[in-house]
Amino acid sequence: MSATGIPPVGSMPMPATFSHRALFFSGRPCHQKYDDFWRKHPPMDPGRRAKLFLPFSALKGFEECLREKGKPESPGRKGVSSMCSRYYVELSPELRPIIEAARNSSLAGRLVHDLARPVITQGEVRPADIAPVIAPDSRGAKAVFPMIWGFRQPDRENTKRSRPLINARSETADVKPTFRECWQRRRCIIPASYYFEWEHLIRPDGSKKAGARYAIQPAGASVTWLAGLYRMENEYPYFTILTREPSPQLSRIHDRMPLILPEELIHDWIDPHTTAAAVKEIAAAALTDMMIEKL
Repeated sequence: MSATGIPPVGSMPMPATFSHRALFFSGRPCHQKYDDFWRKHPPMDPGRRAKLFLPFSALKGFEECLREKGKPESPGRKGVSSMCSRYYVELSPELRPIIEAARNSSLAGRLVHDLARPVITQGEVRPADIAPVIAPDSRGAKAVFPMIWGFRQPDRENTKRSRPLINARSETADVKPTFRECWQRRRCIIPASYYFEWEHLIRPDGSKKAGARYAIQPAGASVTWLAGLYRMENEYPYFTILTREPSPQLSRIHDRMPLILPEELIHDWIDPHTTAAAVKEIAAAALTDMMIEKL
């Protein structure tokens, strides 16, 4: 008797029509070859078996494969991903102090504990991730906070679900009820190395689809300062990235691009006391000359 209480195979009585070879022969019934059961239930032809089962095996890890290849997880309408739905953070000399400040903050500990998600300190950042964001502190000084990407917005058809608003149009954010107050007093900067964009293609029937993937950053810069808005929801900070009309250079890829600011305008952008007219002027000074690399 084994430790589990199950008799070893060699000690079990075997019917005359059984054999040890048949018992362990993969893909065949556990009977002697050419007995009555074998004649009535022959093993499946290997070719037919492959056609039936290999497609299911091929689907294993399909989602992970898509992630590795950088395809959108949640395509937008008609198969095209939302504008600027991915960006990348590197531990470069410029970004390391910002990343470490976010990771070591007390707010980071609370977010990680309550949401069971890490603060992204390096790599690709996706919607709903926790990432470093530059915003004013209680005294109006520039500070770094970990925030969650995407304002929560109830689904019109199912209020129990929440669909994150990861982008806001800079042309209308000052008048839209969802973003108006944030535009006036809660502006932020999302530091990135570069952002990803999928080519925006139109099929012959007029529907949209995602094409090639590109990495994009301002020409001659090592940091991409993405302009955004933030707000508090259930005591947690959330941010969204502002977008604008694309430059002629980028219009062939997508009909929108992020609002990217030069570093010298960061302080004025996040300052809650900056006037509405000045905020518009800062947005108009956004960078448009980009380096584009096809991935």
